[in-house]
Amino acid sequence: MKKICLLYGVLLSTVFVACQGEEDLTASLKDVDRVATQIDLSKPIVKDLKDNFNLGLLYEYNATLDFVYSAETAAAATKWAAVEIPQIKSNFLDANGNFPAENTAAYQTRVDAALTFVNESLFKYFKPNSFIASKMPYKVLLSESIYAGQDVLQEPISESDSRISSTGQFDLYSVYNRHSIVINVNEDIINATTNKVKNDNFYVFLSRIMDMHNLYDLVPKEFYEEKAPYYGQIMETSYRAELNKGPEKTIQIIDKNWFFSKGFIDAKYFFNGRIGLGTVTVNKDELGNTISPALKYDKGLRPTYSFVSGLKKDVRSYLNEMIHRNATEINAFPAVTKNNMRLLINMFQGWGGDIVAFNPALQVLMN
Repeated sequence: MKKICLLYGVLLSTVFVACQGEEDLTASLKDVDRVATQIDLSKPIVKDLKDNFNLGLLYEYNATLDFVYSAETAAAATKWAAVEIPQIKSNFLDANGNFPAENTAAYQTRVDAALTFVNESLFKYFKPNSFIASKMPYKVLLSESIYAGQDVLQEPISESDSRISSTGQFDLYSVYNRHSIVINVNEDIINATTNKVKNDNFYVFLSRIMDMHNLYDLVPKEFYEEKAPYYGQIMETSYRAELNKGPEKTIQIIDKNWFFSKGFIDAKYFFNGRIGLGTVTVNKDELGNTISPALKYDKGLRPTYSFVSGLKKDVRSYLNEMIHRNATEINAFPAVTKNNMRLLINMFQGWGGDIVAFNPALQVLMN
């Protein structure tokens, strides 16, 4: 069945492309509002999100029309067709793929539980009729699972500490394209990793909103103005120049205090590619003498690493830490880091995103 659906999605995308051409695609049935035709406003949570956020939360949908086909290129359509997003209802079908009437009550109970979960773990942290409410994605699908047959990596999906994997392939908590965002509400996954699902969904969802509307333009200059020249630069180059460490000096690790003083934060998966920051072992001093025993640094920064590439990554690195760190860890950051966190908290709160309610540990910055 999955192969048939996949083939249908690819064929459909090919037909669209054949008619429209690679670079200037227009969706078939483009004037049909898929949310209006699919949404179940009898569910209070669904109705509230539609009324207050203009967000269409769908638990019944057509995977091809509501996700796969995204008015992009043939390659994009083929990529999205390789993502399996079965409906919640798929768990209640019989061996012939039919939905027995006697499963209706159990199905609706499961749907209500999924709606409650996404509302309590995600949507309740956004203020109705606020600035950010006006920026919500128009279509959000709740899927029984998400499985990517090929890498559909987008940066936010692999960045947070709670990510399900380092790639955009196989099982995912969420996935999105220009068309929709899909959230995995599989009961087993939620029960096994509730906090990870919650943290990752909030991170990806808020990052997606910021990307959709380029809200990074609203970030206070105080957050980035002085460190902008370092974006994308190899750490060792600046480190040696500013601390007068010539080429004769052996540098095996970047001093974290120097790194923090620039206004950056050591978010794990924002440095060293998909592998992220790990333990760095230092066995020589700057004169090349052997250190015994060797020193080990958790989340160490090697001199070959680069600073985050730009403002977007910088803001998201902070967002990750603000979501995942406890009060003790937050309070241990230097003053410049805590001030940057306050700037972002005020920005998010002003938009209508209550990140402090999401992670109450941030209250330590308000004292």
